[in-house]
Amino acid sequence: MQPTVAAQLRAIQRLVQEARADPVLGVAAAQALTLAAAQLRRLEGAEATRLPFLVEDNVAMAALLADLAVLVPDLAPPDPPLLSPEAVTSEAAAARRNVELRQLLAQAVYLLPDDDAGDAGRTRVAQLLRARLGRNPALNRIPRPGADQRESHD
Repeated sequence: MQPTVAAQLRAIQRLVQEARADPVLGVAAAQALTLAAAQLRRLEGAEATRLPFLVEDNVAMAALLADLAVLVPDLAPPDPPLLSPEAVTSEAAAARRNVELRQLLAQAVYLLPDDDAGDAGRTRVAQLLRARLGRNPALNRIPRPGADQRESHD
């Protein structure tokens, strides 16, 4: 069995920490390794929460698509979503399903009628996508180089 992504990330983190501990390492190189270690920790955290995020996202998109189907009869109804990470056979399957559902949402936006009900449907799609951005573990908690050293200029 191959090592998991999380195990591979931990192994790389150990190598980075060992290199960072080298006493002959320059300050700039040590800072670069500190940032690399922070990115690896972020990736490890994102990887651990990816499957639950995909399942939750698939359920939310499928529910919205079912609601929008009333306004867009030509919209292909989505298959029922898998409701829990335990029911998903692989992260790859959940990711493929996520892409399919996002494609259906894009199709729905295009097919929604040009009236108040269609505008309301497009607003719901936009709200779902904004919420999705806030929940996506791959987009959150990204360490910014020098962020802790910057001063606020408000």
